[in-house]
Amino acid sequence: MGHNRHVIVAGRVARMMAAAARAAGYMPLVIDSFGDVDTLKIAADHKTLRYVGEQIDFLHFEQQLAHFASHHAEALPLCWTSGWEASAHVLCALATRWPILGSHPRALFRLADPKFARDMPQQEFLPNGDAVQTAASLIKTRAASGGHHVRYRKDEIFLSAAEFFQPYVHGVSLSNVCFANETAVHVLGWNQHVALQESPAAPFRQSGAVAIEAPEVSPKLRPFLQVLAKNLGLAGVFGCDFIQLEDGGLKLVDVNPRPTASAPLHVPLEKLFTLHANPRVFGAPEIDRGDVLFTGTAVIYAEVPIVIPKTLHWPSWVSDIPRCDEAIQAGQPICTIWADQWPAAAAKEQLRERQYKLLALVSK
Repeated sequence: MGHNRHVIVAGRVARMMAAAARAAGYMPLVIDSFGDVDTLKIAADHKTLRYVGEQIDFLHFEQQLAHFASHHAEALPLCWTSGWEASAHVLCALATRWPILGSHPRALFRLADPKFARDMPQQEFLPNGDAVQTAASLIKTRAASGGHHVRYRKDEIFLSAAEFFQPYVHGVSLSNVCFANETAVHVLGWNQHVALQESPAAPFRQSGAVAIEAPEVSPKLRPFLQVLAKNLGLAGVFGCDFIQLEDGGLKLVDVNPRPTASAPLHVPLEKLFTLHANPRVFGAPEIDRGDVLFTGTAVIYAEVPIVIPKTLHWPSWVSDIPRCDEAIQAGQPICTIWADQWPAAAAKEQLRERQYKLLALVSK
């Protein structure tokens, strides 16, 4: 793809990849749920993503695509982001008519099957008994994202068809950002997760992450990631969530077959989109840490119902900015904040300071 071409970026939150596309010289046509202030500034055109329950409204989405297609003569590639986990069938249908960037959407179907891990080597990286409830188990919902649906098992024995048990693994929550093409998988960076706002009602909801040095076991993980990418059909930029045990070992708990919110902590925006859109062109990407702007990020949630003030001056370290006068209910996301301090301890402290400043600003 050449510069100044249009690309469709679609998902519940699409600002990050729209910004990456713009930084790489593309014109993003965005379909997302919020239409945040900074997303609208980035987008060459914007349409609203509509849901029916947890699933994307297929007919409405096709209407939005048809609108873009009628205004642009070139073939429009589609970059999918978050919020598609329960709508993999929609993406698979679209893949027959639209060029899809990154991983093939069938990866979402394979991940929704708890048996996908049975063909994986190096079982030490996988929790044991993936579908068997234990005294210390989590209950997860297939094809869900963001962590809002994850809860601790109490006395449940039977679950709905969409739910499954996963053994609770005690340790430190980590994630990585990876790049995959047809020949190799490369780990671009590692994060430690940070819970800035504890929520008893949603203890595993998406919160924050800070960049860290790679754990010692990271080099041993590469053959595992190679098979994982092949089995799932991963391509471009994706991420994995792990629990680090007391002995330093890692257990895989989730795979995100798309660029994750922490990707800008390790890859400059312009290179992020280029890598994701053209994985076959690139081998091992060379990333200069000095070119990366951020070291930490976090989603900030409303602790009480608020209305965004009309005269609010948003700090430069905020993104996904809501519109003025927008009503946000308690527990809903307000925006994303970013840190630029290093090492991880300094980034965590900066995120906490900025969290307090942000909540004070929106409460005036």
